[in-house]
Amino acid sequence: MNKETIEATLYTTFKRLEQKNLIEANWVESNENRNRKYYAITSEGKRHLFKLKSSWDKAKMHLERIVSPKDIND
Repeated sequence: MNKETIEATLYTTFKRLEQKNLIEANWVESNENRNRKYYAITSEGKRHLFKLKSSWDKAKMHLERIVSPKDIND
C-alpha cells in the first residue's frame, strides 16, 4: 500500500469515528502557519473502546483454548 492510500484510508476512518461521536477533531494553527487537525477520543469513544476490548478478550480466551496444545499426559 502506498502512502496516499494509507492516508486516504486513515482519514476516512477518522471521519467515520467522528460522525459516530467516538472521536473529536480540533484545528490548531502551527508555527509554520499551517493548520493541523488533532483528534481525541470522546467519553462515548472510551466506552465503546472498553466494550470492544472486552469482546476481544473473550474471543481471544476462547481461541486460545482451541489452539493451545493439550498436556501430553491428559
